[in-house]
Amino acid sequence: MQPAPLPLTAPLADYEAQALALDFSPDEAHSALAKSYDFADWKAISAFVAAIAPRDPAVYPFEAAVDAIVERDLVTLQSLLHAHPGLVHARSTRITRFDPPVHRATLLHYVAANGTESYRQKSPA
Repeated sequence: MQPAPLPLTAPLADYEAQALALDFSPDEAHSALAKSYDFADWKAISAFVAAIAPRDPAVYPFEAAVDAIVERDLVTLQSLLHAHPGLVHARSTRITRFDPPVHRATLLHYVAANGTESYRQKSPA
């Protein structure tokens, strides 16, 4: 089952609720949910949420720009690129379940729907 994607700023409790709704043991549920978001494990989701919540400048602007691309939100994307021009060269820091574990995708990967997170596989207009 693929849960409905949570918003970028969702707290860990929301991921926990999705995991527990999977009707597995807690460890299996955490593992399954992490995989559904293409994270390596529950620890990787927890680290991601911990970086997003305070809007860590090393993580949040890039992830917000990815979401803006995927959701076709040109105004937000332009605002983020204006405020953080280095985003055009930035790379993802997500710890994924793939090899290599940090995929280091650029924003351009998401424009073409070639990011590695399956729930973000949308082709923007």
